Amino acid sequence: EMEKQQSDNTEQIELNYEQLSELLNIITSSAPSKQDLDKCHNLIKSFSKNQKCIPLFLEHIKTNTKTSCRQLAAVLLSKKITKHYVRLEAQDKGEIDRQLLDCLSTEKQYLVAKAISTSVSKLIVTEFTSALATFQDNQQQLLAHLKQNQLLNFVLSDPEKYSTEHHHLFEINLYTIAELIENCDSDVLVGYLNEIKSIVKIALEKGTSKMRDNATMCLGNLVRNYDLLQIGEFKPLIPTIFDSIESFKEETVSHIYETLCDFNMKSLKFFENDFDSIVRKTFKLIESESYQIYTKMIFAELIQMVAECKKKIFTSNKYELLNVGVNIAFRLSSEEVDNIEKSEENEISLFEIGNRLLSVFSYTIKSSNIYPLVIDNVKKILSNPNANEFQRRAAISAVGVISEGCEESFRDDMDEIVNLLINCFNQEKNIAVKREVIISFDRLVEYFEDVMTAYHEQIIPMLITGLNETQSERIVESCLIELNYFIGYMDDELEDYQEKIIPLLINIVLNFKQLKLRSEALGALSTFIKACTDENLNKKLDFKGLITTCSSILTSTNLQPEENQLRGNSLRCIGEIAVKTKLTPTDIAPFSAIALEFAKQKQEYILTEAGFGYLGLVASIVDIDNDLDNLMNLAMDIIKDDSGVQTSKNKDEYGFDSDSEVEDGNVNNGNNIVNSDFIKAKCTTIVAVTQFLDSSSKRLSAKLSSDPTLSTSQDELVKNSFIRYLEPLINLFDELWDAVDDYINLELITAFRSLVVSTWRVDKPLGRALWIQTAFYNYEKFLEDTDDKDQAIKICEEIYMVILELGKDAFINQTGQQTNHLERILGITVKILSKKLSCQLNTADDEEEDEDTDEKLTNSATDLYMIIAEKLGNDFHPYLAKMYEYLSKYLDTKKSEYERSLMFATIAEVLRYCKVSVKFFCESLFTAINANLKKINKNTEETYRNIAYLLGVLYESDPTCEFLINKHQETAQILEFVFTMADKIGKENVIAALSKMVYSLKLDVNGSFFLSVTNTIMSNCPFTADYTENKAVLKFWFYFSYNSLLKGIVSGYTNSIGGDLSVEALNCYKENFGKFLGVVKYVCLNEKKCEFSQDDYSELKLVLNSFNDELKAAVLNYTNGLSEGEKAVFIKKLNN
Repeated sequence: EMEKQQSDNTEQIELNYEQLSELLNIITSSAPSKQDLDKCHNLIKSFSKNQKCIPLFLEHIKTNTKTSCRQLAAVLLSKKITKHYVRLEAQDKGEIDRQLLDCLSTEKQYLVAKAISTSVSKLIVTEFTSALATFQDNQQQLLAHLKQNQLLNFVLSDPEKYSTEHHHLFEINLYTIAELIENCDSDVLVGYLNEIKSIVKIALEKGTSKMRDNATMCLGNLVRNYDLLQIGEFKPLIPTIFDSIESFKEETVSHIYETLCDFNMKSLKFFENDFDSIVRKTFKLIESESYQIYTKMIFAELIQMVAECKKKIFTSNKYELLNVGVNIAFRLSSEEVDNIEKSEENEISLFEIGNRLLSVFSYTIKSSNIYPLVIDNVKKILSNPNANEFQRRAAISAVGVISEGCEESFRDDMDEIVNLLINCFNQEKNIAVKREVIISFDRLVEYFEDVMTAYHEQIIPMLITGLNETQSERIVESCLIELNYFIGYMDDELEDYQEKIIPLLINIVLNFKQLKLRSEALGALSTFIKACTDENLNKKLDFKGLITTCSSILTSTNLQPEENQLRGNSLRCIGEIAVKTKLTPTDIAPFSAIALEFAKQKQEYILTEAGFGYLGLVASIVDIDNDLDNLMNLAMDIIKDDSGVQTSKNKDEYGFDSDSEVEDGNVNNGNNIVNSDFIKAKCTTIVAVTQFLDSSSKRLSAKLSSDPTLSTSQDELVKNSFIRYLEPLINLFDELWDAVDDYINLELITAFRSLVVSTWRVDKPLGRALWIQTAFYNYEKFLEDTDDKDQAIKICEEIYMVILELGKDAFINQTGQQTNHLERILGITVKILSKKLSCQLNTADDEEEDEDTDEKLTNSATDLYMIIAEKLGNDFHPYLAKMYEYLSKYLDTKKSEYERSLMFATIAEVLRYCKVSVKFFCESLFTAINANLKKINKNTEETYRNIAYLLGVLYESDPTCEFLINKHQETAQILEFVFTMADKIGKENVIAALSKMVYSLKLDVNGSFFLSVTNTIMSNCPFTADYTENKAVLKFWFYFSYNSLLKGIVSGYTNSIGGDLSVEALNCYKENFGKFLGVVKYVCLNEKKCEFSQDDYSELKLVLNSFNDELKAAVLNYTNGLSEGEKAVFIKKLNN
């Protein structure tokens, strides 16, 4: 009957009490059929469109004997009540209000009452909104009107009137108040803050756990949603919470801390006067045995937030609370458990909480204060013969945990740290403690890769020792992982170990039974073989047994799907061996066939990735032939496959349509849910195919450029063999771009760029056409359409990478004429800076995360200015001249400090390459700099350093500019001011700018200004924060050295500037010579970070070789004072 009625009237239907009861019973039953559920949902949806649903839902809430049915009726009511309520007459509204209050007063089940209260809060918000529109100009009339609202009067009624029997009403009212604070306009609710304060106070002082819980929620919502000045009267309630917190139930305590941890830094200021007592109480709670691990983790989160926003709490009174916190951290991480190895598998433990506290302290407290405190504890524990394995593990772990935050101290003491860890590994018997040594080394390598490679003579033998501990597979596994990671940072040193390590890894693959270990060993082997530069590797080592074993693994029928990673690593290892040892296509033919079979495994994306990855890898040694048409056809088959898509909508707990996120592992695509593994397989296929084409394009491009014997026809033949596979893929990209739409994977965007670059290498006209006609068109369209800022960022990054590779070719057509693409790209950047992309018009729920993403998107736009200027050089000037007026607006002091700082940096980078523009804009830039120096937040580092950086660039880019020459004294004064205001990294930029100005203007080395500047520069280096600027200091010293010829300090130079060197200048040179060597040592040990090139080394060696005997002796004496690790690297770099 109901279905017939529904078909007659698709808009709405009517139900009676019994019919609705039957539907509610079916939905809340234990195992309803899908068919029945669908029918019930459709009927209730249609019924809910009818105004009569409201009284019937209320009747069920009052009279239905089944709790789950009452709760469902209350939930359904809350979904529809606002829509129908606003259309009712005042009398009917009053009746619904009375019935709701009646339901609340009689309902004994908290969850049902909570669902009813949602309707109450929604109706109050609705009434607030209506009243605010009516009485917006008269606050008195507004409050008088609202005082007649029976729902609001009920919620804000005196809690003292409730008897013990009716405590649940007070609990529910507190929950409703919290909802109102969250959802109501603050202009309305601010008139009720005194009443809310009284209610919250009673709940905290006299209430049940649930009352306290909800009262804390009220307080949290107030702090998040109101100006702190409006709610200052609530501050005295903070001690009330924490004074009696130990009497609260754990669930309530947990909720209180979760509420506090959910605040942003601004909101936390509300509590700052109570931070000291809160931290002390939290330290006491975190060691109490009354709380579970999860609750203690929340305690640690609050300590972290306090440390980040007000670290003085921990540093006052001679670091009293810091000492307490560090000692507690060590006690927590020394937790004794029944099985120390098994405890490592726990995601949350006291061990992890202790480490988290140490980590927090390390990056919030000054390194020179926290480092000795922790390291002294470590040494004390490790030197104590009675320390147990739990304490030793905690001590070793602490070293790695604080390493990132205490970078400067670690760099100074790295010799001692490395020796401490190595000795512990060699002496320790406990497996878990030995594994912790490796984990700590892993962290050190991650944060100090430039320094740690200098200790390879200690670290690699330790790992080799661990790999030989075959009785402990956990040690072997840890050493394999660390070895795989460590060798990624090593260069020439690998050749010293390849004959020891490769056989050891091969032995693990051949003889260990545990498949996971064999898989890790194959991964490490692949990494090691790939990193090796020895062309005679195949003559020194026998890979036959390994190839046979890999073949056996690949063809085995006994392996389970979860062991696909082993198969994938086997295939990758074969590929690396094939490339490095120059196997022939015939040798690898069987593996290529296996790779093709793997690629066909649509539902096993690990195998799909391995198959295509192998084929991409061996593309450098396998000629393209017709057989590879199968590969392209297979790729297209996989990409076009839609078997992973199923039509379905996400549902709420009752089966009704919901806007909530779908389950993990799936992606919501409109009405479809697409398995994420399915998407990954598709994207992996595309990425692997473009990787294959990328390798092929490099090989073919090299062949075309290096083989002068190729005739024009042969040249075209080689190109065509590549293009034959390219054109179908281009067409496929065109189809796929529209097909995937909302759930497009970021990897697809990268693959498109790879395709453009690969094509351009082999056939520049075709590559340009693909970029101009297809890729950029799609990128531009997608930027306009997407609501996802991360995807917009990715597209900007890929446009950057295309320009990086193609250079000027990115902006010209087939006939060599300029296209409008440069203007269009600049137009995109203007939209981003103006926040006019569609993805920027929608604000995220998480404002802090959204702000962070906005900054990344802005950065991606300014990066485009930099790369365009780098590739066009002075040719960028006409475009910059048009853009400058717009860009300079972002230097206005009315703009945010982030925007101003970023634009100073952007203009500096642009002028590094577009040097001709300096003389046109330097005067306006000086005006902007002087204006900004008066408007910079004294706690901000970035703007100061970018101003200093810009000044250095101006002088280095155009030292002949008359305006700059006349301004050099003023520039020095500006830099002096910035130096006094800036922190470490800003000071380094000031010194670098000073260096650039001096050597660019070729200032007189005998002048008092030069000599005073020299002492300032050399007293503040090397730079350990802005690494690349060390080269500016070296250039400054080279300039000084060029002027030292006539006094015999250096000889054999052809770069003499001439002139006589004063006695004062000569003494200044000698006095600062040791500091110059300190900079040389630093850049040698950190050449990657300092971007120290071979040309830089050549000029450095020219200076060093020109020194007289006195200075050469000084160099030798300096190297003798270095640690063995540093000395070896230092001498090797200079000798090479």
